[in-house]
Amino acid sequence: MNRPLLAVLTASLLTAGASVQAQTLLTTPFGGTQATNILGICPTGYCQSAPYAIGTNGFGVSFNGDAPYLVGIGGAWGLVGNGNWTGAFGYAGTNDQLGDNLSNIFSFSAPVTSVGAFMNYAPGQGGAPTLIAYNLLNVMVASYDLSALAPINTPAGSDQGAFRGISYAGGISKLELKGGFLVNRDLFATRDSVVPEPATMTLLALGLAGMAVARRKKRSQ
Repeated sequence: MNRPLLAVLTASLLTAGASVQAQTLLTTPFGGTQATNILGICPTGYCQSAPYAIGTNGFGVSFNGDAPYLVGIGGAWGLVGNGNWTGAFGYAGTNDQLGDNLSNIFSFSAPVTSVGAFMNYAPGQGGAPTLIAYNLLNVMVASYDLSALAPINTPAGSDQGAFRGISYAGGISKLELKGGFLVNRDLFATRDSVVPEPATMTLLALGLAGMAVARRKKRSQ
């Protein structure tokens, strides 16, 4: 297979076949395993030296983002119309002071099939509060605007929120929490058998084929 043909096939599969499996927005806890340990990395106050390795219970999880914070005991967080979090527990947030629709990103060393957390956001601040999932090829497979699809309403609440997450049988390798000053407590996840999409399997096969062609050409030179 020549390289131009390989490139064309790869691009077309990425755009047309990226999301075959069904995705689901989760609004209730699903009984997964705690996948992160925020207080283990940031026991008190505010921590901002990402990336952080915050995985636990056999999950490899890296935390990073645009202006990412881990917050420990005593670190308060204002959520405007949804009250505030007082710092009674550990959580992650984005310091989006300019309203730039910034993101927190959780990357998994091995894909998970469901992931979510107890969370909240500041209504009308810093862009729409959105959950975004990416597959093994770092292609977006799900994007949910919480304010439109599953709003959290805790006016003047203290340490309140709701569980939100994403389920995707094709495997989630990265979870992005974007906009709305989204804050979340520790992630919970499941590692059921991942069913790769046909496009993913084909791309992997094409990649191997391309490598084989390149090796053969190198030997013939």
